[in-house]
Amino acid sequence: MVVRNKPPRFQPIDTEWVFASQHERDPVMKPEEMEQAIIGNLPDKTGRSLEEWFAVLRDSELTDKRELKEHLKSDHGVGHFQAQTIVKRYLLQ
Repeated sequence: MVVRNKPPRFQPIDTEWVFASQHERDPVMKPEEMEQAIIGNLPDKTGRSLEEWFAVLRDSELTDKRELKEHLKSDHGVGHFQAQTIVKRYLLQ
């Protein structure tokens, strides 16, 4: 039973009230699943696939991890976690 007039984290010992946030009702993704979801969503969210982002990074001629991420974020408007995932995969290849 969700009680809406209690603070979101209120949970008495008898567990009559439960945490009412959306996060608690949604299944939690493992890091590997989150990374796959980010990669799968790249074309829709950024207009480019992972391989196309690899080409962008190769063309940049940058080699430092931090510089690569900053390049994607500042020059191409890629989000933080997207940039992190792209650069991680790029450096692993």
